[in-house]
Amino acid sequence: MSGPASVELSAEVPPRYARLFAIAERDPRRAQALARRWHARAADQPPFEQAIATYALGYALLRWERLDEADPLLAEAQARLEALGQARLDLHARRALLYLAMQRGGSAHHAADWAALAISYEGLGDPLSAARARLGQMGQLSVQGLAAAALELAAAIRPVLGQLGSPGDQAWLYRITGMAYTNQAALAAALGCFDQAAALFTALGQRAELAKTWFEYSRLCERRGELAQAISYVDCAYQVMKRLDLPLRAAVCLKNLGIFATLRGEYDRGILAMLQAADAFKRLHRPDLLADCDLNLGNVAYYAGLWDLALAAYRRAEMTYAKLGHQRMELISRRNQALALRLRGEPNAALQLLGTLVSFAEQLNERLELAWIRLTQAQAYADLGQLAAAEQAFAQAEAQFRELGNSSAAGESLLDWGWLLLRQGKLEAAEQLLQSALPLLHEQPIYQWRAEHGLGRCAEQRGERSAARERYQRANLMVAQLRQRLANEHASSGLFDQARQLMEDAIRLAWQLGDAALLLDLAELQRSLTLAASLREAQVKAIAQLMPSSAASHRASPNSGTPEGVLDAGQQQELQAYLEQRLRRRRSPPAAASEPLARLDLLGLRQAFQQAFPAGWTLLVYLTCADQLLTVIVEPAQIAIVATAYDIQLQQLLTRASDPRYHALTYVGEGHGTPAWPTLAALGERLIPAQVSGRLHPEQRLLIVASGTLHSLPWAGLRVGGRWLVEQTTPQLLPGLLNWQALSRRQAPGDDALLIGVSQFGERAEALAGVQPTLNSVAARWPGQVTRIEEAAASVEALLDQAGRGELQRYGLIHFATHGRLAPASGLLAELKLADGDLRYDDIVQLGLGGALVVLAACEGAAAEVLPGEELLSLSWAFLAGGARDVIASLWQLYDATAPQLLDLLYEQLSAGHAAPSALALAQRAWLVRYELDALASTPLVWASLSTLGAGTAREGTCRA
Repeated sequence: MSGPASVELSAEVPPRYARLFAIAERDPRRAQALARRWHARAADQPPFEQAIATYALGYALLRWERLDEADPLLAEAQARLEALGQARLDLHARRALLYLAMQRGGSAHHAADWAALAISYEGLGDPLSAARARLGQMGQLSVQGLAAAALELAAAIRPVLGQLGSPGDQAWLYRITGMAYTNQAALAAALGCFDQAAALFTALGQRAELAKTWFEYSRLCERRGELAQAISYVDCAYQVMKRLDLPLRAAVCLKNLGIFATLRGEYDRGILAMLQAADAFKRLHRPDLLADCDLNLGNVAYYAGLWDLALAAYRRAEMTYAKLGHQRMELISRRNQALALRLRGEPNAALQLLGTLVSFAEQLNERLELAWIRLTQAQAYADLGQLAAAEQAFAQAEAQFRELGNSSAAGESLLDWGWLLLRQGKLEAAEQLLQSALPLLHEQPIYQWRAEHGLGRCAEQRGERSAARERYQRANLMVAQLRQRLANEHASSGLFDQARQLMEDAIRLAWQLGDAALLLDLAELQRSLTLAASLREAQVKAIAQLMPSSAASHRASPNSGTPEGVLDAGQQQELQAYLEQRLRRRRSPPAAASEPLARLDLLGLRQAFQQAFPAGWTLLVYLTCADQLLTVIVEPAQIAIVATAYDIQLQQLLTRASDPRYHALTYVGEGHGTPAWPTLAALGERLIPAQVSGRLHPEQRLLIVASGTLHSLPWAGLRVGGRWLVEQTTPQLLPGLLNWQALSRRQAPGDDALLIGVSQFGERAEALAGVQPTLNSVAARWPGQVTRIEEAAASVEALLDQAGRGELQRYGLIHFATHGRLAPASGLLAELKLADGDLRYDDIVQLGLGGALVVLAACEGAAAEVLPGEELLSLSWAFLAGGARDVIASLWQLYDATAPQLLDLLYEQLSAGHAAPSALALAQRAWLVRYELDALASTPLVWASLSTLGAGTAREGTCRA
């Protein structure tokens, strides 16, 4: 029989049970079915027969990985065999129990238990069984990271197994020896061992053991940097484990599939596999393997630039590994902490931690980890400006990785070394290193884009603009593809932030070349990719979280008394938990590897605009480039670039217009001066190019794709030529050009309306007096069937319940009359207050609307936290992600005294069939005429905060613009 848990064929075991044990090695599911029948029949048999039947059933269940069932049966069998004086079979049962403990992630002391078992076998004069126990000890030592000790045991038992053992014993020895060699980075020796093991397991017909050997092949390939091959091997192993219904091994395969996919930048595939594995590990009570999942979550956060989340995940993993005595994994988790500390801006702390790990790695003979420690030290030296030390360490790390056969890690060393030289102006040497690194990183776009960027820099500095442009475009495409696979605003923006300099270099070059089409393509390639992913999905799907859901903490929470704009300690902790929870969640299955990234078709876009807005349109797309604000102007017959200095004056103007602290001054007080509204007039002059302002007319759409702080401007309230912008054109905000095209394909389901209103909030917020009048007015004017949900009935639970049943998809209008708030310093905690709590960002994203117009008669519905890469977190963007076609919302507080009248004007125009932007513009113009002589009501503080975001086309069946 094969393997450290198998039982020997001997006269002590009845022949039919010997056959059952053999079947258990090849097909444990079939073996347990037979064992159950025999166990039932043995109830009235002699005690020895009962003990053997119990042992056989426990062993078959053990091999079938039903550990909770196997454990009491094996314990009972062991006690019976001991009582019957069956010393050798008693030890076999003890060996099976030790193997079960290993399957449960046994801690360090079990290696001593295996050694004691071997000594007991030797005491019975059974060297073969003793050697098989030493195999179990080898496996335990390998798990703990004590590869040298495992290899010493291998040398000691090899003669015994060679002389007395079976082919299965030899196969097990080869595989476990290969595992130890892999941990020591002796990869050629490991490969030879795995080849021998695979051949023997194939000949024996032991599919599960062959699949376990494929799993070890995958680990070896990962250590060599051959990630595609690693994924292929582990996926083959997973398929076998799934067919054999071996839940633990299948989950371990999924866990490693997640790790390898993450290293390849396939974050969606990696997170999905990791979550599925973690769910199984929780059921199987495997904290050590859950720690592996934590480690991989840390890796996802690390690559996405979420250093605090990465550090927390690595520390949790370290604590578990230390408790279980898994020294190698403890070492890796601590080294990863140094990586996160360095990128969090703490290179000295990283170096201090790395210094403590060198002796630890040397003690374990972890040569590959020593090389990674050296590379991380080099990176920290570079951060600190210790250039000579950094170059020396990069060279040493690269040489060590090459010696160990890890080409991709060698490429990473060359990459960082090349960038160090490039920043020093050593162009020729830098380019040589980057050229050498590029082919070594072909399986890791997370690093490959940086090599392309560096080579683009080299080409540009040599004056080869065409080559630089191609390099920058390739690098931007890689970054966009990586971000597309995250589908999480903070992770996506964190990754973009790492590529910010690449984006600036590419935009600057395109501007210098006067290539407006390239500017648009670059901007769209990186704009709001999380929203883009949501718009592509027909239905939002959530996968269960690894951590317990913290959704309850995101409902009704009383005001903390913290100053506005600041998160208190509890809110910070809540936000960190929420961010981690969202990082563990995917809204859709992973994207197919061949799925192309959407690219801008400028000709097709113009034609779409022409069809959607026949009364005329002009598109303004804003981008920042160092100290310049670029405006790309697109019209039916021409395209141009206009630059204005992004200087202190413009920044101050934008602050006065967007910061809530200055709203009263900017939108009320300034109107009494001469000239009127100086901030809004200056912004109108700087932001609306003269060639555009001279051709504005009221029915024309002014399509605006904002950037950065510009998202917080009330565009309708800018002054152009002494008049309000809304008087001269119809402003409409777009969430990006590609996103607009996706939104424009959404069809509103009809004229049914859902009106949701809450006016009483207890201690949570002040009462709202205008809710009922507003709902009454909307209901009276809306042409379709109206459903009202008010006060206690307007709960988060009820709304999400309707969403879950798909009932919200039938509404063409959804109107909210309640409190809205953009939480201090975090758009992720933006909320609409309902009767039982707060409807938060992620709740809204999962509403599954059917293309409705959403009107938020709530404060701050359009206010946003703008993250790098134009990832916006606001209520209005959340509703677009949740299925809305257009959103009308306010940047700041709506006033009870005026909001009902302004909304009356809006709904008059919507009911007449006008599209949302036209209806809002007509309402605002009517307001200005009606209250021309009212100094307060005519101020933009009252009417200009409302804006329209979305497709902006009329509802189906209407013909208005």
